[in-house]
Amino acid sequence: MQSYNKQKILEDYGLTSDKNTILFFAGGEFGFGKDKTFNRLKAIIDNLPNLQVVAVAGRNEKMKERFDELVKTTRTESNVKILSFTNQVPELMSVSDLVITKPGGLTTTESLASGLPLIIIDPLPGQEEENAEFIENSGAGIWVKDSDLELCHFCSFLLGFLPKMSSSFANPKLFPLRPPVGKTAVFHQ
Repeated sequence: MQSYNKQKILEDYGLTSDKNTILFFAGGEFGFGKDKTFNRLKAIIDNLPNLQVVAVAGRNEKMKERFDELVKTTRTESNVKILSFTNQVPELMSVSDLVITKPGGLTTTESLASGLPLIIIDPLPGQEEENAEFIENSGAGIWVKDSDLELCHFCSFLLGFLPKMSSSFANPKLFPLRPPVGKTAVFHQ
């Protein structure tokens, strides 16, 4: 794994080292589930104001425009950075505490290799659902299947445990993200 100058990366993106950072991937260039993805980012911005978010819209310019407008409307320019396609994903992962993504092959592999906890959202039927099941069953991530509120709860949960987890994601069995069967937490709205 390559080493990066984290302070420089934080400065380059206008981020600080005193806040947790979520790396949020919007999903493919065709914008599958674009309203749902937009609403998930909005929920994070609305419910977790003490975090920093780097949202990568990829090649989907319409999604980037919607994200930019959301940041402007919510006046969260200092905490939320919106990017188009970038080849700086490893650098961004090096300064992030958590990745939220669809379970495509490349981003999922990069996240697992970086040792970052994953929250999986909105997989497409077929291979992405299989990836989501594998990630969750292996304890390397959580598949959020329901509400945006559930997404926010799991972000808070994982970020609250980060100091205790350290590098355990390199070996998910040391700290599985889902509680054992019969020990599931229930969140009420």
